[in-house]
Amino acid sequence: MGWGDVKDWWDEQWDDFTDWVDDVWDDITDWFSPDLSDLEKKFDGTLLNKSSNVAEIPVVYGTQRVGGIITLMAVTGDKNEFLHLILTLCEGPISSINTVYLDDVPSTDERFAGSVWINKHKGEEDQLADADAVAEIPGWTSDHRQQGTAYLYVRLHWNRDVFARRPVITADIGGRLVKNYNHDIVTWSNNPAWCIADYLTHPRYGKRLPESAIDTASLIAAANYCEADISLYSGAPADQPRYTCDGVVDTSRTLWANIKELLSSCNGRLPRINGNYALIIDKDEVDAFAWDESMVLGSISMSGGSRRSRSNRISVGYRNPDNEWRSDTLPVDSAAYLAADNGIAHESRITLPFCISPYRAQMHGELAMRISRDRATVSFITKLAALDHLPSSVGTFSHSSLGWVDQRVRIVRMSLRLDATVAITLKRHDGDLYDLTLPGVYTPPTTTTLPNPLHVEPPTNLVLTEQQHDLYGEALFTWTEAADAFVTDYQAQIRLVAGGSWIDLGTREGTSRTVRNLLPGVYEFQVRSVNDSGVHSGWLTLECTIAIAAVVPRVRGLELFGQGNDHIFTGRDAKFAWREGSLNFSYDLGDEPFGAGSGARDLYFKDYEVRVLDIDKNLLRTEHVTDNWYIYSYEKNVEDDGPRREFILEVYQRGRQNQLSTKAARLRVENAAPAAPTAYKITPDHDSIIVDFDRPSDTDYKGCSVWIGTATGFTRNASTIIYTGANDQFLIDHIGDNSPLQPETEYFIAIRFEDEFGNSGTESVEISATTRKAPVAVIDGTLIGGVVWNGDDEEKIEATVTTDTGDTIVGQFNFGGYCDRHTSAGGVSTDYITGAHARAFAWFEIYREDVGSPTSDTLVAASGDTNNPNYFSGIYTTYYRTEYVPLGFIDQPPAGNYRYYVKYYFRAADARDLLKEKARSFTLTRHRA
Repeated sequence: MGWGDVKDWWDEQWDDFTDWVDDVWDDITDWFSPDLSDLEKKFDGTLLNKSSNVAEIPVVYGTQRVGGIITLMAVTGDKNEFLHLILTLCEGPISSINTVYLDDVPSTDERFAGSVWINKHKGEEDQLADADAVAEIPGWTSDHRQQGTAYLYVRLHWNRDVFARRPVITADIGGRLVKNYNHDIVTWSNNPAWCIADYLTHPRYGKRLPESAIDTASLIAAANYCEADISLYSGAPADQPRYTCDGVVDTSRTLWANIKELLSSCNGRLPRINGNYALIIDKDEVDAFAWDESMVLGSISMSGGSRRSRSNRISVGYRNPDNEWRSDTLPVDSAAYLAADNGIAHESRITLPFCISPYRAQMHGELAMRISRDRATVSFITKLAALDHLPSSVGTFSHSSLGWVDQRVRIVRMSLRLDATVAITLKRHDGDLYDLTLPGVYTPPTTTTLPNPLHVEPPTNLVLTEQQHDLYGEALFTWTEAADAFVTDYQAQIRLVAGGSWIDLGTREGTSRTVRNLLPGVYEFQVRSVNDSGVHSGWLTLECTIAIAAVVPRVRGLELFGQGNDHIFTGRDAKFAWREGSLNFSYDLGDEPFGAGSGARDLYFKDYEVRVLDIDKNLLRTEHVTDNWYIYSYEKNVEDDGPRREFILEVYQRGRQNQLSTKAARLRVENAAPAAPTAYKITPDHDSIIVDFDRPSDTDYKGCSVWIGTATGFTRNASTIIYTGANDQFLIDHIGDNSPLQPETEYFIAIRFEDEFGNSGTESVEISATTRKAPVAVIDGTLIGGVVWNGDDEEKIEATVTTDTGDTIVGQFNFGGYCDRHTSAGGVSTDYITGAHARAFAWFEIYREDVGSPTSDTLVAASGDTNNPNYFSGIYTTYYRTEYVPLGFIDQPPAGNYRYYVKYYFRAADARDLLKEKARSFTLTRHRA
């Protein structure tokens, strides 16, 4: 074997171990110099809504605000006034969809009331279709489930005061649920280690690696380092994780490009070591080796990097939540480095796609600047023993010609040579680089925006000057003009508070409005600004009273509806009625709208105040109605800590100024208990008793209680009650101590009805019932008499039983079989063939034969006939499917000795050969009279 073979072997062993180290320190800093314009496009582009049904779906980790992909847009309504959007956000499942914004305004803002409806879906793998979308969007069905995708269903109603165009919709979300390898759970986390592992292993949008391809120990160590609590700024408590991963993965980009961006969140590297991917965080390490000149085989070379590569200012691009989640730039400067560079600025740029904290942006920028200051490396040939250490290991190196004594270094490049030596590059290492200076408290940027043309300032200081007449009122309303230079007019409206509709008073200039011909009452007056584009402000509202003193008459004729003076009501609800009353108004005789006793209302009538009290006169409920009737429903009774079967109802008449009549109409009522059961039927068997009864006509009937005993006059208590429920038929198979009923035994049964109000009715008289004789045991279920073929394509399976007068025979025949398409003659012959399938048609009949007089057999059951047979399917392979035919009967023959048997019928002669049995049974049970 030559050296070429040796090298090939070593390459196979060490490629995975060392293939990352070439240019590793270039990789450390190559993400430090992006194009910031690209960064802005990437960040701000995720806040837009693009329309597509083929676009790649992004992945969100941590916390982020995103726009979405409009995968469906439809309009409905008579005037196309409804716009429907299915807005795909990201891969799911995610932990939450929080605030949704329309043009950066929260959807919960009052301006969107009645114009915006949003349903949120977090992208579970088993999520169902949005029921509202299915109901509202033509062609959208329950099959449109968007499983595994987080999305919004948004419905917008066109309103020119709210929308000038289709709004841009964004949402604050808690990103992907990822696996936490520390606790072996799937949960939300912005730990960079868990997010990187999720992207590496996910089968849909990631690298699709098995978990076994990841070095779990390094992953957990990196996660613990990222989670370690630190202070983010000077004076802050040490309660924040060192690194987080909050951002959007663009799945249309290459896997490696996305992995590099994810690694930037924690200053991490992803080498393959011994065949597995290991996550290594750039940080100070414990020394793993101590080398000197003896490790150098031959010459040694040193490189210090160019002066231009040393930065004294770094611009850090990140996504800033304080800037509407748009891209922002944070400068990191060093006066000391600038002085060391003779005042010549050397600026670099880095981008942090998964950073949303200005403090962590500062930390990354300072570390990048420190690393750039010292790029001193040495390269030489060394011994194979160097391979005992991993790339990125830190140790010491002493060399007299370099003046290095125990100089700390890091391995950044190593490769095996043909002569069994190792080419290695070491970089000077300074652990103090990672001891970063804490920044001061961050001040969010001040955002400036142009005036929103859709925002109109409302008027202020709305007041009322009231002018009264005897019965009608006149009101003058004034207000202060809006502080808005674009306002030209004001729109005013007025309504009665008590159920009145808004009356529009027009839109015109001026800051006052006079309203005439007002009836006495409580009113709402509202006014709003209108700008020169026709856009309105919100309403400014004032409640006022046109106060004319009026005496309100008392209510008379209060009664249970249709029951006169009766105070007993039936059913769940109590309905009351009364006459209307007036002091200064009446109908002419014969013109009453509801009869002579209906009464009339005053013009300033407002409503009736209904009060419900318990029998101790404690107030339970107050309601206001405009009709002269009221229903106190069972549901209201329960809400008032009931139900109560007795209560008091009071009714006052109320005027428009909320004045009440001096006295109330009052009525005390109660609910009647249900009567005793009368119509019932008892059906005994040998071990049970079936009880049927007619439930009472009471609409508040709830159920019954049933007791059973073995002697007349038995005690009704918890040990003898055997049923409580709403059924009007039930089976009794035990007594109170769970002992089963015995054959030929007399039992006594009592029934009592109960209603929803807890009323217990009168129980029934004791019902006596005697159980029947017990049936004989089940005949052996095996086939009796075997199988006998006759010449008519019939098969008999027999079972014999002797009966007494009144006995009942219950039989059950079960057959399972399949069609075998092969025949012994080598041909294929079946009743029916389609493709590779075959069927054999057969049916079964059960007969009773009188053994003492076998001249005439009686048919008792059949599974089919010539026109409606059973069929048994098969396939032209070794596979078959068994079909099952159950056939049962109930027979009551005279006393005698009988043979019951089964006949098989086949539609074709060859079907008998093709039908193969898998299982069959024939059982008889004799139930004695």
